[in-house]
Amino acid sequence: MGKCRRLRFESLMVMLFVFIAYLLTFYFVNKGIICLTDDGSFHFSRLEEIYQNLRGGGQLTYIATHTFCKVGMGSFLFYPTLFLYPWAGLRFIFSPVTAFYTWYGLMIFLTMIVSYFSMKSFSKDTTRSFFFAILYAINPYHIHLGPGAFALGEFVAYTFVPLAMLGLYNCLTKNDKSIYLFALGYSLI
Repeated sequence: MGKCRRLRFESLMVMLFVFIAYLLTFYFVNKGIICLTDDGSFHFSRLEEIYQNLRGGGQLTYIATHTFCKVGMGSFLFYPTLFLYPWAGLRFIFSPVTAFYTWYGLMIFLTMIVSYFSMKSFSKDTTRSFFFAILYAINPYHIHLGPGAFALGEFVAYTFVPLAMLGLYNCLTKNDKSIYLFALGYSLI
């Protein structure tokens, strides 16, 4: 396949990934409701803290002083927040519910992109990589982790498992510098 044709084909796949992520979220956005669980209220409180800190001057969040009964809870010191900042940024534009589902759709899209290119690097087969990306992203367990259980730490980590597995596979089978790929994937998990 020529370079221009391959680029066109992969652009079409990316657009299809965007469409699938949209399909998985537009129903929830239109309903405008979230049924929170314990994890959900915890993560939404963390998001609200990040949002309040960004709104009040843009400082990074280390201690929760606006939420969690304003007691200065230090969960941010032990719980990663990197992937909550885009969600907080969306909160400036959208309502809290729409911001969550937009972030959720972006994470589904990112999962498809990471899994597609990880599988393509492993198998060198575009069709297999395409179907793997879709099946991996819409796996019922992954969907459950998002708006089902609001286990958002696991939900985000699930996105980068293919990258870590590709890096591990390359480390074990090739004599190259794949340790960096493994380290990146494992760090993002």
